[in-house]
Amino acid sequence: MPVDLTIVDASAFPLSRARALMAGGWVRSVRIQLAGNTEAVTARNRQELPRWRDALGQVWAWWRAGEDLRHDVEMVALARRLGAAGLAPNVEKWAEGRSLAPLAEALAGQPVTWIVGGFPAPELAGLDYQSMVALPGAQVEWQCYVGTGEGPPPREALRSLVFPETLWAAGRGPAWRYRALVGLEGARRWEWLVGMGLRAGLFWLAWSGGQAGVAAASGPDGVAAVTDESRTLMSPRNLYLGRLYGFVPYRRARVCLWHRGLSEDQVVALARQARLPRCLPRRVALFAAETASEELIRRVAEAAP
Repeated sequence: MPVDLTIVDASAFPLSRARALMAGGWVRSVRIQLAGNTEAVTARNRQELPRWRDALGQVWAWWRAGEDLRHDVEMVALARRLGAAGLAPNVEKWAEGRSLAPLAEALAGQPVTWIVGGFPAPELAGLDYQSMVALPGAQVEWQCYVGTGEGPPPREALRSLVFPETLWAAGRGPAWRYRALVGLEGARRWEWLVGMGLRAGLFWLAWSGGQAGVAAASGPDGVAAVTDESRTLMSPRNLYLGRLYGFVPYRRARVCLWHRGLSEDQVVALARQARLPRCLPRRVALFAAETASEELIRRVAEAAP
């Protein structure tokens, strides 16, 4: 499956090389960093993006986002002026425990891939996944920088996003909200449930609704319980309510690999993990692609499920 390349310095990755990789079916899209680097690299990247866009089509803009909303709004406007095909805001550790709703509002209307990572496991990150997946079609890309110790292997990261296991350990800010399929056959709907904590060995949640996610009694008694193993939602009266899932729909979860500190064989092995058993394939991205060999890019594309 073709990979996506995240490029820090476009001058270190010849456009002709990118064109050949795309023509060969090895690369699907390229992302060029537009802010957060040295002034010289930033200026070159901004100058190069329109030329790359004209030659390749699928060229996205990425930058380190979140710390200054005014700057993010300016970056969105710049990406539009340069003709970027989509936006890849890198929120990483800054977003821990913070609402991403203002940033999501600024990004609305554009194809978006949220870049997150740098935590031991996604369910412990305290990230506002609810705002991320509120944007239609938005992707959430977890950076599995295994060689630098900045993230778990792809399969572990995907499971953590889709089926978090340590539910009670995620009680920090927005990450306490989980997706759940609620209701009986024929009347099921997706809801956000807010974690309340452990009681009598069960993890208790309340329906999410109203202003700022305040718990609302829109279900039986307004609360539900779940165990790690069954993930079945039950009311205090032992009525079946539905099933608990995770933070991100599986079709929206993907991974990014960085080859730093790893052999090419190790990177290829990780690329093969970029899906869960019996689930659809996931696209794989490579970070700092200008430091990756052409052989590695081809091998990762071949290995990606």
